[in-house]
Amino acid sequence: MRTSGRPARVWVLVAAVIGGLGVVPGTAAAQNPVSHHPAAASKAPTVTSTVYRENGGPPGDGGQGLPGDFTFSADGDQNVVAFEYSGLGIRSGRVAADHPGGSATVTVTPAVDGPVSIEVTGVGSAGDRSPARSYRYWVRTTAPTAQTPWFELGVSADIVFTATQEGAATFVYRIDGGAEQSLPVGQDRTGRVSLLFSQPGQESHKLVVWTVDATGIKSGVTDRPFYVNQVEPSVTVDAWSGLVDQKRVFTVEPNRNGVVSYVYRIGRGPEVPVPAAPDGSLTFEYTPTAKGTFGVRVASVNAAGVRSGWGESGFQADAPAPTVTSAEYPSGSPERGGPGVAGTFVLSSPRLPVVSYQYVFDGEAEQTIAASADSSASVRWTPRAPGYRSLRVRGVTASGVVTDETSFTFWVKALPPIVTSPQFPEGGPSTAKPGQPIEFTVTPTLPWSHEVLWSIAFNPPQVVPVGPDGKATFTYTLPETFGAFELTVSSRTAEGYVSGPVKRTYQVQS
Repeated sequence: MRTSGRPARVWVLVAAVIGGLGVVPGTAAAQNPVSHHPAAASKAPTVTSTVYRENGGPPGDGGQGLPGDFTFSADGDQNVVAFEYSGLGIRSGRVAADHPGGSATVTVTPAVDGPVSIEVTGVGSAGDRSPARSYRYWVRTTAPTAQTPWFELGVSADIVFTATQEGAATFVYRIDGGAEQSLPVGQDRTGRVSLLFSQPGQESHKLVVWTVDATGIKSGVTDRPFYVNQVEPSVTVDAWSGLVDQKRVFTVEPNRNGVVSYVYRIGRGPEVPVPAAPDGSLTFEYTPTAKGTFGVRVASVNAAGVRSGWGESGFQADAPAPTVTSAEYPSGSPERGGPGVAGTFVLSSPRLPVVSYQYVFDGEAEQTIAASADSSASVRWTPRAPGYRSLRVRGVTASGVVTDETSFTFWVKALPPIVTSPQFPEGGPSTAKPGQPIEFTVTPTLPWSHEVLWSIAFNPPQVVPVGPDGKATFTYTLPETFGAFELTVSSRTAEGYVSGPVKRTYQVQS
């Protein structure tokens, strides 16, 4: 049956054009553009080794430092042209395949023992990579073992090496990073080295040892610490806490045999040599002449002259501050006494005997006074002004040690004058007027006051003498523009004692 002519001719034409291009409608080539890139590597390489079996277990194959072959294969994947590999204890690398989709063999020398793996990836010509292949194997331990004793200063002891490397011929070792030393591997695969440590101070040491076979192949390395007992003596003190000039007794136990003498050192002082008792112990005395906390170090010496490490102890020497009392001016009490009123201050040192005191009142020059046989002294002092006052005191021992300082504080009572004025009578009313003089009479309460100081607000003070009647008078004229003022008044003796001020505020009606 014939269908519509136009659609059929169009289809034939399109088919002819497509056919001319070599594409058949409906095929994959017609549906997708032509690709000129090779396919990416799609599977992980195969890995084999004639030395290191896959998934091997203890004691393992080969060994640290022993090379082994590893063959990588792309199993015909034409896109793979090289292999990249890496792993624990081996150097990473890249190797070309013998042909696209072929294989390559590398030699790997493990630097560690135990369970390890090598990771291999195929590399395509366009740089693409296949999935990784993980090949697990077990490397035999070749590092020698080392049996180290607990060394003691001045006593020789042996370190015993045991080889595990096949064909090991020589042990090579270093102590504390020093020069390499060697000794042959015995028929029983062991070697023995004798060491003697005679210098105190370093307790921890480091041993590094490996073996080498007849062909020069090096085994794994054993790296381990070992220790040298410093045989420090035990040191005790009676008593740890005490006073300056108080004797201390030190008892020392040697903690080793053959001790014939000791050296001890107090703080930063010099070393003092002393002989040991017949049983190797030591007892010595020391009296501190300075305050503070001091370390004590003691070392023993045996007949061979080998000295031990330091045994340590210590002690504290206090120089407690003096005490101060005063009947006239007790510390912590309300205001007492007053300017010009002398007080007695008793200085004492109940815990530490002293021969003198150094003291300072209110920033004055430092004074010194000798102490009596009971370490006490009395100081007489007269305050020159009222207010908060202080006394700082230190004792001095017969050996010249200065004690801690006491700060004794007290309050001196003010003795302000009495101020009266006829223009401002007690109980009022005020008769003062602006521009008219105001009279003031001042009666000092500080004994032997010879002058009065007065000032208005912040103006400089003016001085008025005290008359034979014990009073001083002065006048003040308030300016016409002022209606109130503040008056400050104090008195002073010829010796410079100051009473303390009295302040009054006056209101003048216009």
